[in-house]
Amino acid sequence: MSRNRAKFSPSEIRFSHDVISYRFTDGTLIQSTLEQLITGAITIDDIPKIKIVKRDGLKFSVNNRRLWVFQRYEEFLRSGGETLAIPVTYGAHKNLKDYKLTTRNEGITVRIGRRQMTDNTIRLRISDIRYSRDAIYFKDRKDGSLNDILENLENGIYTIDTLPKVTVVQRKDFFYAIDNERVLWAIKRYSEKQAEDMTLTCNLGKYSDLGPTLFTTKTNGLSIRVLSGYPEKKRKIKQEKCMQYSLFDEDAF
Repeated sequence: MSRNRAKFSPSEIRFSHDVISYRFTDGTLIQSTLEQLITGAITIDDIPKIKIVKRDGLKFSVNNRRLWVFQRYEEFLRSGGETLAIPVTYGAHKNLKDYKLTTRNEGITVRIGRRQMTDNTIRLRISDIRYSRDAIYFKDRKDGSLNDILENLENGIYTIDTLPKVTVVQRKDFFYAIDNERVLWAIKRYSEKQAEDMTLTCNLGKYSDLGPTLFTTKTNGLSIRVLSGYPEKKRKIKQEKCMQYSLFDEDAF
């Protein structure tokens, strides 16, 4: 199939934004456009094609309000046993700059309304959170060593919810930590010692927050290397696995 004549069902295409306006640029309500499609006042061909950009194997729409209309129309047709395929055009990556890629759930859903500050947090099982980097440092001048964090958890000085929040980004159905991975390491170790898969409240970042320079894991986030000393040192010590793998002994330090 020619790239200029590609067709997909709207449900195959993802939203690039986390929120959209209830009106098009010309002031037309997106709900009104949907109703016109349902009543036959207009057809798919009367609406400009959606432009899509492929990223990480997913098809993201540059035109999110049109996608919302098409997805709702597809649901209407499906209820009557019909299917829908819409023509699309392909855009370049420059059409989907990071500031436009604001989805927090891989574009599965979108919210209609004004942009506002919201509580973008999510509660996850610790075993479901993966590392995005390939290495962390054993020591940090701000919060001490990894063992210091772990011992403070075990002694009740910290709880997993009083430690700095970990920010995660959903990518290919997994949640990857993009900051405070030293905290995550200690929490995973503590959870393993307690023989309990605890839950953790995390900040939910935007899809674009997990850029190539941050996503350096070579094990799909299931393990992370621990480097000796402080961040300015680069000597490798050992590799630490997630809970389902063997963890190294504290005596190694």
